[in-house]
Amino acid sequence: MKVVHADEVEWFGHVGHREGGVDFKRLLQGEDCTADNFELNIARVQERYTTPRHRHNFDQVRFVLSGSFGFGKGLEQKAGSVGYFPEGCHYQQDGRGESWTLLLQTASASGAPYISYQKLRETVAELMRTGTFNDGVYTCTRAQDGKLIKQDGFEAAWEHATGLELEYPRPRYDRPILMEPQNFQYVPIDAEPGVARKHLGRFTERELEIGFLHLAAGATHRFAGGAGDHLFYVLSGHGTVGNAAWRSGSAVHLGANDDADFLAGEPAEIYYLRLPTRTAGR
Repeated sequence: MKVVHADEVEWFGHVGHREGGVDFKRLLQGEDCTADNFELNIARVQERYTTPRHRHNFDQVRFVLSGSFGFGKGLEQKAGSVGYFPEGCHYQQDGRGESWTLLLQTASASGAPYISYQKLRETVAELMRTGTFNDGVYTCTRAQDGKLIKQDGFEAAWEHATGLELEYPRPRYDRPILMEPQNFQYVPIDAEPGVARKHLGRFTERELEIGFLHLAAGATHRFAGGAGDHLFYVLSGHGTVGNAAWRSGSAVHLGANDDADFLAGEPAEIYYLRLPTRTAGR
């Protein structure tokens, strides 16, 4: 189990493979460069952040905490909405004005290793010794034959960091999926008086799950080992989990074998993510 409080985490500056003003609070991370790695961040755009149309070999879940953020062709996420951006799916980013987004990036069904923002920053710095990043594209002259190479910035960094050739998975979904949580209903959990769950969805064969919990004051939600790795982000309220305190802005990682009880000291709403089930033999 791990508990961190967003107001105690320093901002992590721009990574460098894209242009624009974005900073991150790195809340929770997994094991870098593995097929089960993940990273939960708060992303803050203060003015403008744009990218070319691109895709990834990992999944993203975006929960807009404040402001709004655009993704091209009239696709806009507003505060309170949750977006699932599946691996292999093309999209672009067009952030105008300030916004805060709780962002999960995680290795997904294809099993491709996911590299953290820290690793990405280190790799971009290495690549800049022999090339440049402009408008989301890495350009360099290949040493062995003098050929000019242009490549998506993330793709270039991922290949350099892992030593692998990036193969994009065939998309399981043809576009990002935007969800409006306020239009879903909370359903009481029979075995837990005062606790209700709002289930938004479960995706792919590795069963990435997204939802919310509501706890009345004094209510207890039991997390039992064997349920898979979960991440929680507290939107309101305070209480304890195990022997640790949580409050609004706290992020909690409970591993697949953890047993812990969430006890609410006052009415609380908690956003949760069940991470993709762990891979075998990778």
